[in-house]
Amino acid sequence: MKRMGLASFNFSTGTAFVALACALSFAAPNNSANAQAPNQQRFTKVETNWLAWARKNRVSQSQLALGYRGRIVYSRALNTEIEAPMTLASLSKAVTGACFLQLEKDEVLSRDTTLGEFRAEGILRDFSDSAADEVSLTQFLTHTSGLQPDITQGNVQNLFNKSENRLEEIALEAVDARNLRGTIGDYFYNNGNYAVIGAIIEAKTETTYEEACKEALEELDGMDGITPSPLLKSISAFGGWQASAQSFLTFANAAFGQNTDIQNNRFALPYAEIDNNLYYGPGVLFRKNRTLGTNVWHFGMLCFPDPEYDAGSYFAIIGGDWSVAVTHNKCLKNNAALELDQTLMQGIFSR
Repeated sequence: MKRMGLASFNFSTGTAFVALACALSFAAPNNSANAQAPNQQRFTKVETNWLAWARKNRVSQSQLALGYRGRIVYSRALNTEIEAPMTLASLSKAVTGACFLQLEKDEVLSRDTTLGEFRAEGILRDFSDSAADEVSLTQFLTHTSGLQPDITQGNVQNLFNKSENRLEEIALEAVDARNLRGTIGDYFYNNGNYAVIGAIIEAKTETTYEEACKEALEELDGMDGITPSPLLKSISAFGGWQASAQSFLTFANAAFGQNTDIQNNRFALPYAEIDNNLYYGPGVLFRKNRTLGTNVWHFGMLCFPDPEYDAGSYFAIIGGDWSVAVTHNKCLKNNAALELDQTLMQGIFSR
């Protein structure tokens, strides 16, 4: 099977790894989901693999949450509290994606609306560059908007430790003519796309992005444990939420697990095909597994000049059955992130 490369961007002198367009769940055998029931032996194997990975990569703080059929069945923490909120980095896009889907159901937004149509309504008139007018919300959600390069790269000093909302400011710069060098319809992972979505949510709901999404998702399990990071509110729509691994995995199962649209009717959602049977949807990557249903996953990474603020995250849902989430405080190289995915899958599907 072909593995896709890692989509990444630079934050100042660090490397911020924000999506893993590859492995899940190549380590999971196609015939194993129903046969692998939860038991202490399996939990211990997953925990052992996670701790070994943390030691190898010098991760000093981390949380692990393991779920089965939508319910958290096991959780552990390394040098932190199990319920302590940790930065979600690009798992925040899953929150934005779920928020968009709910607002579409509430008829506040439509995936087919273009930026030009918003401007014609008098909304977001400051988006002055006509080159972006034909881009739809689906294309922003799926990173096929033509926005390139990613203006958040190398911009950490302006974005970090900002408690005020700056989504519109970032979105305006993202759709400036000099940052529209890509081709509409081609996939290019870009945080600016989700800044635009966040700014549009604010304009249509006439409140802040955070308040709008907390209200839209208030009935979704786990959302009460997801809050804006006090240090990263400026990038909330694409990197600034925080939660424990348990809280995020509860939310992820409610939004993307059993009996959700992505499991039951995935191509009814906004999506773009990246490669054969590899798709980017509403804030998540997904692929069809012929036996396990739909695999849904994402990685996040924020890396800073001061490693004290580094953060990473990962979640995966395997066909609506098994699910796992990890938060940690390390800026990782790409191979270490791949190892996390592989070692967790090996633990979950051990015999």
